Amino acid sequence: MKLVLLSIAIFFVKNLAAQTLSGDSLITSSGFVIKPEDEILFGSGTMPNGDFKYIADSRTNVFTKPQKGVPPQVKKSCTGHTYKVKKIRIDGNEKNGYTYAVILFGDGIKKYEMDADGAISSGEIVVPDKYRPKSITAVNALTATEQLEKLGKLYRDSLLTKDEFEAQKKKILSQ
Repeated sequence: MKLVLLSIAIFFVKNLAAQTLSGDSLITSSGFVIKPEDEILFGSGTMPNGDFKYIADSRTNVFTKPQKGVPPQVKKSCTGHTYKVKKIRIDGNEKNGYTYAVILFGDGIKKYEMDADGAISSGEIVVPDKYRPKSITAVNALTATEQLEKLGKLYRDSLLTKDEFEAQKKKILSQ
């Protein structure tokens, strides 16, 4: 029973936080909409050397020789620069799921690709405050009363045994 509940929870969290495509626009999990011709301001790289982790030279860039199919990371010297969105590239399939890469133009003919959610959550791109991700504790924080109400519903719906209910209730009340 616990495994079923865990699977359902993972499904909903995964699907609630997923990026989606609407026409030619990417809607990130934080609600930030990225579309062609938008300008993206690079924040700071998050690699130990200051390079960008979620933004890389595009694998279609003729001047880049990727190692084993992995594009080289963008250097920290791009911090504070603005780049224009060329398009949103879709990879994957319906069965295994899709991933989206934002293709950016910068420095003349150079192209970059970006994992938008990773870049947003790490601060590698600057987004309006209302689209910045909230901390996990702020998003998931429930009052003890709300937690007990949800726990009680699970117990009433026979998804928890009395012992499981009491153990969780004790944990909530001791916080």
